[in-house]
Amino acid sequence: MHGEDLDATGPAGHGPPASVDLARSTAGRAQELAAQGRWAEALDAYRAAVDLWWEIGDGTRSSFLPQLVGSLDDHALHLASAGLPAEAYDMSELALSLWRQLARDNPAAYRPQLGAAVRRHALLAGGRQPAADAVSLAEQSVELWRELDAADAGAWRSDLAAALIVYVLALAQAKRWADAGRFATESVELWAQLASEEPAHLPNLGRALDQQVVALLELREPAQALEVCRRAVELRRTLADADPGTFLSELIRSLMNQVFALSQTRQYGEALRVARHAAELCRGLAPAERHRSVRDLAQMALREATRWKGAQQPSDALLFSGYVIDLLREFAADDRGDFLPNLARTLDNHVEWLLLVGRAPEATDFSASAVETWQVLAARDRGRYLPYLLQAKARHVVALAKAGREAEALAFHEQTLGERPDPAEDSS
Repeated sequence: MHGEDLDATGPAGHGPPASVDLARSTAGRAQELAAQGRWAEALDAYRAAVDLWWEIGDGTRSSFLPQLVGSLDDHALHLASAGLPAEAYDMSELALSLWRQLARDNPAAYRPQLGAAVRRHALLAGGRQPAADAVSLAEQSVELWRELDAADAGAWRSDLAAALIVYVLALAQAKRWADAGRFATESVELWAQLASEEPAHLPNLGRALDQQVVALLELREPAQALEVCRRAVELRRTLADADPGTFLSELIRSLMNQVFALSQTRQYGEALRVARHAAELCRGLAPAERHRSVRDLAQMALREATRWKGAQQPSDALLFSGYVIDLLREFAADDRGDFLPNLARTLDNHVEWLLLVGRAPEATDFSASAVETWQVLAARDRGRYLPYLLQAKARHVVALAKAGREAEALAFHEQTLGERPDPAEDSS
């Protein structure tokens, strides 16, 4: 595979010069394999085509190789959007090594393509390589676009701004929150300038604002985060009103950030109002996007519940776990396979926290609901869910007893004595 150590004459040790026809046919075969989804074979064919073009010589290579690398870029993007990050990363890595070589040979012609390739590869590296590697790539992209923009009177501002979004993402993944906050601020300022000149940049301004909010929350600046968040929500709402199919899910994400900021400033009532509004908006999403957004909303609220429970504030935790229960009860009817187990676990936690704060009578209603939910799941997969059902029943007995309903607790306990998984189920 080619790397940054390629010299201008290409790989050494090859036999007779390759023919142009062979190089073209090999490249065409690579594209055919990619179109068939045979990505590993396609990548091997691309590598072979690259070797052949390096053999042929500068004149023909310089006219054709950029097209070949462009195909690699296109396929890397397709793979990433198709949910195949490993294959996308490999394609992108080969493309990047070639853009580096082309940019060394002809900086004026190929440095912009190199900047785009580094930015794209940094984004793909975020899920494939150590966080420090992704940060290094993203930093290279920012530096390259700064140089290009400075040399050409601001002609590359949008590319620099796009590189900053990728850089902030990489810094966030590396938990370098101070740096993430600093560059997020620069990104917001730059996208705001661009959007004031061309409204088509408003969606990217929204993304930059969301990144700034996350960094501020991690830096324990919730009041400042809340100010930025309101700006992001206002912008996203305007975009979603004009094009809900494209921007409604992004508005919901901005609202989630607002819930975090409100929670950290102890504005629980407003946080729950915003969270419920976000849940209402989920109904307007397509099924797959609705599933993803509801799942994210539930995870967000559960994180807040767990955080406040860990801070020895179970009453605050109950506000958020109660929200999750209402949310999952509503949407589990449409997607029981994923949401029902999460609903059952949340009910279990809610019961324990209610008992912890001495609200046993209220806990009995939720413990009974937990038992019913685990029963539905155990009927579907006894070996997997029966142990959880038995734990929920034991929790219900405790709740009944603490609520002063000892006779009911004893009767329910006696009903469950014979319900134990057999050894085969235990081993599974």
